[in-house]
Amino acid sequence: MRTQPSKEDGFSLVETVVAFVVVATAAVGVLAGVRTAVRASTEAQERFFALQMAETLFWSARTGDPAELATEGPYGEDGLVWTRTISPLAIGDDVFEVRIEVPWRVGQDIRSVSLVGYRRGFEDEED
Repeated sequence: MRTQPSKEDGFSLVETVVAFVVVATAAVGVLAGVRTAVRASTEAQERFFALQMAETLFWSARTGDPAELATEGPYGEDGLVWTRTISPLAIGDDVFEVRIEVPWRVGQDIRSVSLVGYRRGFEDEED
């Protein structure tokens, strides 16, 4: 024989809606955390690539003739331009400051990494 279901069997509509709201709120919090982590990871990766580019440009300036080195060039897919300046210092005729700046874009913001170092003299290629 079957018994009649009582009014207290199962979930009420109010309990179901409250449970849905609690789960949805938790899901939004988790997704916001994931979004922040992905954004931070992407920014770190972009900074790493810009730093690698700056180091490459810096070391090429230390070994090449500054008169033959480019002073700027494209970087990235959004038209940003790196710059390299080599300027003599007042402490001596053969001491130069090498400054590299490589920009990258984070959303609407443009950030950049800069390297500054010094070079003494040039490698003269005499035959």
